[in-house]
Amino acid sequence: QPNRYLIAKSGTLKQVINKLGGIELSIKPQPKSNRRTQSLAMMSTKSRQRLNGLEIEKFLTTQANITDIKMKNLKINSVIEGLWRRIKDKEARNVAISLANEIVESMETNLTKKELRSLIMAIVRSPSPPKYVEFNSLYSKKGD
Repeated sequence: QPNRYLIAKSGTLKQVINKLGGIELSIKPQPKSNRRTQSLAMMSTKSRQRLNGLEIEKFLTTQANITDIKMKNLKINSVIEGLWRRIKDKEARNVAISLANEIVESMETNLTKKELRSLIMAIVRSPSPPKYVEFNSLYSKKGD
């Protein structure tokens, strides 16, 4: 069990991304399709785009096979990297730090506001973006 945790409530990611002015993602161009389940990313003809919170939400939740764990992790990590790149920008970093108070109120966490601000600064100073890892995979036994 982790000593510290941060669980985002529904809509928090969208709110944070919008307040940061969107994030840029590198998206591999794919052929267009009329399939309703096609993700926003696959409809794109650009390789790099700035997306708002709603577009990121759609990017993460719509795909042909939602049970594809590798694809899910790839998408989550691309959003994390986009957030990381965005908060490395000085203007967005200041917004992110000021959001710490709001974030603590809108998430389930045992982090203090000071710890969250320190976490944001550690992420900003990191030479590479943090990575998403499934909680269950951290604590599952070998062979499960």
